[in-house]
Amino acid sequence: MDWWAAILIVLWAVILLSIFTMIMPWSASITVSSPGEAGLRLQFLKRVLFLNILTSFSGQTEVSVAGLRFRLKKKEDTNHHRKEDSQEHKDVPEQDSIRRASLPGRLSAAVGALTPDTFIVLLRYFRGMIGDTDSRLEISGELGLGDPAATGIVCGMAYGLCGARGVVKVDIRPNFFEPVLAGKLKLTVTAVPMFILLRTLRTAFHPAIRRVWIALAVPPRRTAPGA
Repeated sequence: MDWWAAILIVLWAVILLSIFTMIMPWSASITVSSPGEAGLRLQFLKRVLFLNILTSFSGQTEVSVAGLRFRLKKKEDTNHHRKEDSQEHKDVPEQDSIRRASLPGRLSAAVGALTPDTFIVLLRYFRGMIGDTDSRLEISGELGLGDPAATGIVCGMAYGLCGARGVVKVDIRPNFFEPVLAGKLKLTVTAVPMFILLRTLRTAFHPAIRRVWIALAVPPRRTAPGA
């Protein structure tokens, strides 16, 4: 077998594998717990774990990608950051200052490009995204606001979410005696990447949306002082 035939076979295998992963469902689970931890699990076909990220607000992060595990720890060096900040302030070119100054103008132009059609297209996009995805929300824990009346109202509103789309579990224990906030929130979303990609591209290139991001991308024209 010639080398070009082997390369062609590998390329076809990669293309077929990419298409297969795009048309098959992926599941993403986001978990936030009261001890200050957050996690992200990305699974293929709801069973094969591809990516797992577990981080704490203290700065420690554990990442597992396809069986390979890494541990990251946040390091802070205030003196080094101060030196870099001072050096950056000295070396900032005038062009960067002009770009930052033009940002409000771009935002103003983007707001001016908004039309009723823009909001209609965005509404259809989000409604379609909800239809293309299967979401499951689970809430559990203990809640106390220090005021029994406010605690009862908030807990009652939380239990009222049980009838909403995608909410499968609400288990909040009210604490009427002391302020406390402890629990766990888990959101699982299952979707096919191809559907999301096609819907997003179709929405991004809609004329009503295209006018907005073009206004953000193109800097506003600066008029001459004597004009």
